[in-house]
Amino acid sequence: MYEPFTQPWADAFRVVINASESYRTAARSWLWSTALVCTADPALGIAEDVAIDLALDRGTCHAALARRAAESSAEFVFRAPLATWHEVMSGRLDPIMGVTKGAIQTNGPLTTLLLQMKAAAALVHCAQQVPTRFPDALVMP
Repeated sequence: MYEPFTQPWADAFRVVINASESYRTAARSWLWSTALVCTADPALGIAEDVAIDLALDRGTCHAALARRAAESSAEFVFRAPLATWHEVMSGRLDPIMGVTKGAIQTNGPLTTLLLQMKAAAALVHCAQQVPTRFPDALVMP
């Protein structure tokens, strides 16, 4: 089990992405570097915003780096608190719905995201495959 938004989690995520034929097929036209940002929550031990920077290019993840969000230069950024990421990774929140309802903020153009819904869904499916240990405060019975 990996702690979310850490380098070991990012490494495992990259392995899953690159092993996924469904992601490779769905993302064959995705050309943008992407960051998943977890916003600071001192109560959960997250002192500052943390990003997983993904170097995504046409169905391949060339790198996945955990870093301070301020250091990220990704073209597409998805930002949410850990509780929201937990909902996404557990399958209780569709990420596109999360963006359209404002639970997940993004700086990329929504039209591009909507055109790339299959790629986004495949990427989320990959994240859901990474064995992740969320804080007990977020785990629902």
